[in-house]
Amino acid sequence: MEAPSASELQADPTVQAAFAAAWADSFPDDPQLRHEEGGFIYYNPTTRFISFRRTPPGLRSELDLSNPPTVR
Repeated sequence: MEAPSASELQADPTVQAAFAAAWADSFPDDPQLRHEEGGFIYYNPTTRFISFRRTPPGLRSELDLSNPPTVR
């Protein structure tokens, strides 16, 4: 089974909700508080389940993605 394409991931409601939450939590319209937010998208090819795990908040223009969490 193939992983979803970028277009399929962008259309997925779970991914859309995770992106929207990360964007809102980054305070994009506040020059003093804005910072990077994000995480990792996981796909289980057996169940076709898509999940998202957030990372700790980043700095103004930096997000540490060097240690992705393990998902069972």
